[in-house]
Amino acid sequence: MASLSEQRAALKFCFLLGKNTAESVLMLKTAYKDDAMGKTQVYEWFNSV
Repeated sequence: MASLSEQRAALKFCFLLGKNTAESVLMLKTAYKDDAMGKTQVYEWFNSV
């Protein structure tokens, strides 16, 4: 299972690449499958940056 901190690092990478929230959610779901953080968590993270 991927840790939350690992997924946050992946989100930061997506953000730095210029991906939007929806693209980032899709990338996390593709990479982490059922262990991916939820869409709401991703949106909250993007809003806090």
